Amino acid sequence: DEQEGEIEMIERELDKTRQENRILQQQNTAHKEVIEQKVEVLEPLLMKAKANEVIFHGYFQKHIPNRNHQITELTDRINELSPSIHKLEEEIYTMGRQLKKQRRKGEQIDRAIKRVVQEIEIYP
Repeated sequence: DEQEGEIEMIERELDKTRQENRILQQQNTAHKEVIEQKVEVLEPLLMKAKANEVIFHGYFQKHIPNRNHQITELTDRINELSPSIHKLEEEIYTMGRQLKKQRRKGEQIDRAIKRVVQEIEIYP
């Protein structure tokens, strides 16, 4: 009698475990389907990304060294021209000062001419 009670209890536990197992298998199947759907979507994207990586890698290997060379050439040219540019700046500044002096002299001459003209008008 006691053994029959134990057997029934073990059978109930076994049924409960089987039911939990079925639920877990169903959940597992559902998760597997979701994962498979995600893989279906992500796999083409991954392939495209890999293809782009190859394309860009090739592009950069081909063009970047050329760009670096051009940048170096331009930098060298700028460095070569820099003293000339500074010299021109100094010359322009000097010319500007000279023009101001000439303008002042011109204004002085104009005033002197006006004075002479006025004196001539006063003393014909």
